[in-house]
Amino acid sequence: MQILFIVEVGGYPLFTSEMENNNHQVTVIRSMRKALSWLKKQSPDLVFAEFNFEPTFRDRVSSLESLLATLQSKNSIPRVVVITEEQDQTHLDKLHQRFPLFSTLYFPLAHNPFLDYTGH
Repeated sequence: MQILFIVEVGGYPLFTSEMENNNHQVTVIRSMRKALSWLKKQSPDLVFAEFNFEPTFRDRVSSLESLLATLQSKNSIPRVVVITEEQDQTHLDKLHQRFPLFSTLYFPLAHNPFLDYTGH
């Protein structure tokens, strides 16, 4: 399974070595712009991405919209798991109305929740 992590802020464990030990190919990209470029050539099975609410954006709530629009245009849409704070749920709900493509993990990540999505 090919897994993409888009980590723009971070500050939490990714457990990538544990996933690689389970024969998953893991890529970590630290900016949405670079992730969108990577997705032009790659088709991951699973994407983990942060939802970082941006009140300064005029027409969107976060950079996650660009990712979801890109993925929606692909022939094979990967599973998408959004990582966020519970306090941003209202803004995330607006995004989910436009892109019902994802599930959500909330901070704090006390254990390795990523394995729940990789089948281990």
